Formats: sequence, C-alpha cells, structure tokens
Amino acid sequence: TVSDSAHHRYAFPGDATLAAGATLTLHTGSGTAGSGNYYWDAGGPIWNNGGDAVTVRDANGTRVAFEQYG
Repeated sequence: TVSDSAHHRYAFPGDATLAAGATLTLHTGSGTAGSGNYYWDAGGPIWNNGGDAVTVRDANGTRVAFEQYG
C-alpha cells in the first residue's frame, strides 16, 4: 500500500509484485494500469504542496519506505 499523512491509502492489486531494484509509477489520477503504471483514481488531490509524507508498506503491513517533504 501507499499512504499519505492524511491517511489516504492506495492498495495495489493482489497480483502486483515488484522485483528488487525495479520501479513502478503510481499516478493519483485515473487511467489503465499496465507496463509498471498503476492508477489511484483518487478523484482529487492527494499530496499537499506545502508538505506531506508517503509511506509504503508490503503485503504483510511492514513499512518498507517512508519519505517526508515540505
């Protein structure tokens, strides 16, 4: 999952995997997933321009990445 400091949360599809060293792009808008692109379809802004935090968790709920900005 990916979440922000306001607890907006995106859950990747159950079949989504990411190999070590690989990358993907998560778009907050809408679109068709494929080729390493995923779409949150949030319907509005997620990330705050003045500052926010992103947390990435694995399938077990373990935090694997965290970044804060602003």
